Amino acid sequence: YGNEALTNVGKMLGVSGPITQAFGNRNPIERFSGGVNYGTDIGVGTGTKVALPKGRWQVIDANANGGMNSGYGNSIYAQNLETGEKLRMSHLSQVGVKKGDVIDGGQVVGQTGATGNVTGPHLDLEYYNQNGQIGDVMNSRYRGAI
Repeated sequence: YGNEALTNVGKMLGVSGPITQAFGNRNPIERFSGGVNYGTDIGVGTGTKVALPKGRWQVIDANANGGMNSGYGNSIYAQNLETGEKLRMSHLSQVGVKKGDVIDGGQVVGQTGATGNVTGPHLDLEYYNQNGQIGDVMNSRYRGAI
């Protein structure tokens, strides 16, 4: 994706979408995580451009074919170099970064899709605080970036 950026720097999605499944909801489809959704699912169509929010980020892992966990499908896992927080974006149709890349928030890093264990296209967004504990992205500093 090169230097392509979303028009509103700091936003994660090129379009807004509804939350189709909130963090922590129990769902029998989530059989790989004991029935608990550890991310926030945002309903957007395949091909929606995604970016990391404002800040300087290092890609911890980026893959196609679900190397981290096949349930995630194509995904990007990145750490904010200023705060230590991490985000994982999963079920992507395309991944435009690779492990080790350092990028600025707002830069397009991939496109949404329906890879891995899904019932339809969406962005699954997991948030980890600076201590590595998973939490609800909607209760984090990144809520306004969605």
